[in-house]
Amino acid sequence: MPFHFTNAKGTLGFGDGRQVVVGKTLRVKYPRLVECGIYGLHSSNLISYALTYAPGCRLWEVSHPRGIVSAQHDKQVGVDRKAEKDFGDIREILVRFAKRCAEEALKFSSEFSGVAFYADDAVEAARRVLRYAIDIDAEAAACVGVAAISARNSARDHYKKELAAQEAWLRKELRRL
Repeated sequence: MPFHFTNAKGTLGFGDGRQVVVGKTLRVKYPRLVECGIYGLHSSNLISYALTYAPGCRLWEVSHPRGIVSAQHDKQVGVDRKAEKDFGDIREILVRFAKRCAEEALKFSSEFSGVAFYADDAVEAARRVLRYAIDIDAEAAACVGVAAISARNSARDHYKKELAAQEAWLRKELRRL
């Protein structure tokens, strides 16, 4: 099942504001705009990818969007999507994940030349996560996404291996909930 993040209140972002509820299917108001590529309901098959689009720290497992108009390597966009499971606000997991990403990026920077700036980005993003995690939902989520991407980029040729390791780490933590 794919994943999607919302703000802590569980409402859709980008001015939509509708409440996400487990078992309820949300549908875009103007399907023709989805067809034009202007907007839609998206999800990602990997939690790590969903972080890239996260407006907050509340994680949902959702059905694959129906009427998929756009499918990219990191997300799919369609006209409706159903919330299957609410993991709640996983901010604490994301703070630990950002720390893990920074540590991995530092490790990779000592192994590979020319990637130190990615490690710097990951460490700075992890610091910002700690700063924002207390009260700024969207900023914390964005910083976690930067830390994860920076760690993957610092892995160079091992990008896919690091992505798989990140996803395994996140899913392991979610099973503990």
